[in-house]
Amino acid sequence: MNSAFLQKSIDVILNNQNDQGGYIASPNFEQYTYYWLRDGAYTAYAMDSAGHTVSASKFHTWVIHTILHNEKKILNCIYKVEHHKTIQPAEYLHCRFNADGSEAHGDWAYHQLDGLAVWLWTFGEHCFHLNKDKLCASEERALQLATAYLTALWNSPCYDSWEEDKEGIHTYTLATIYGGLEKISHLLPGEEHLATHKQIKTYILHNLQQNGRFVKSSLRDGVDANLLGLVVPFQVIPHTNEIFQQTLKVIEEELLSPTGGLHRYPHDIYYGGGEWILLSAWLGLVYAQIGQRDKAAYQLQWIENQFSAKGYLPEQTSHHLLDESHYQLWCKKWGQIASPLLWSHAMHILLHLTLLPE
Repeated sequence: MNSAFLQKSIDVILNNQNDQGGYIASPNFEQYTYYWLRDGAYTAYAMDSAGHTVSASKFHTWVIHTILHNEKKILNCIYKVEHHKTIQPAEYLHCRFNADGSEAHGDWAYHQLDGLAVWLWTFGEHCFHLNKDKLCASEERALQLATAYLTALWNSPCYDSWEEDKEGIHTYTLATIYGGLEKISHLLPGEEHLATHKQIKTYILHNLQQNGRFVKSSLRDGVDANLLGLVVPFQVIPHTNEIFQQTLKVIEEELLSPTGGLHRYPHDIYYGGGEWILLSAWLGLVYAQIGQRDKAAYQLQWIENQFSAKGYLPEQTSHHLLDESHYQLWCKKWGQIASPLLWSHAMHILLHLTLLPE
């Protein structure tokens, strides 16, 4: 385990945080030169874990500003749900933002619930790191808006964490909402979101498993590597749960490459369906939690072998593609694979820290 790689990941993140506090998804990939709550939240969690709480605090301040800036939009969606009115795609809270917290222009996968939910979870973790149990007015209002929005919309179809499949209800997305609502319950007590928290777990267990394993979504019965989130970090179920154990086995059989990289899901064609750095780290975190530290260390070694000469980790590799015919098509459309991807560096940090000697 090389501490120099840990510092490289920390430096990439700190060098790509804007003055307002947001973390750009990737500075060198045009489509990702924006700010997502999902990517940024995981990145802030990694910064907290690495002792850079000032950086994480700046990010959370930026998110709170962004939520409050969109208060009317959030309240409008809640109103429409309560009155059974149709919400138009652009009316949902946007998924990607500019550096100042304004919505990025252009058609995109607007309706994504996991970003806001992951932020709730990481904000709760941030408060834990700071030993903070009281909120200022802006923090409390942002949490109220976020929890009300998620409580109103949790069982509505939306885009998944990969910004695909907008008609489905996604297991991973529900896991993030469950985790987020549970994590901030001590900061923002409330019967309604606690009741939603329980409903979500019941829904997952009753509706999103088939043949003894969890499925990707209400519309897709295959596995997705993001199902690891059911255990790490959102703790919907314990890792000893038999359904999760079977899910992990299928993920290993269908998505884990011979060298250690993890694919997103079967038949992925984005850039040919390569091995994702952040998912390989995620698998390592699960291995560490279940006591298989040798396997976790193998994942870390594979990840650190992917660092470029500049000290960057990409979004995915171009080895062991699931569909080689689509690799050049995406390169022609959008250019080379995003590198660095801050979310990749964040997950690397988390795995590296997890494996440090106790």
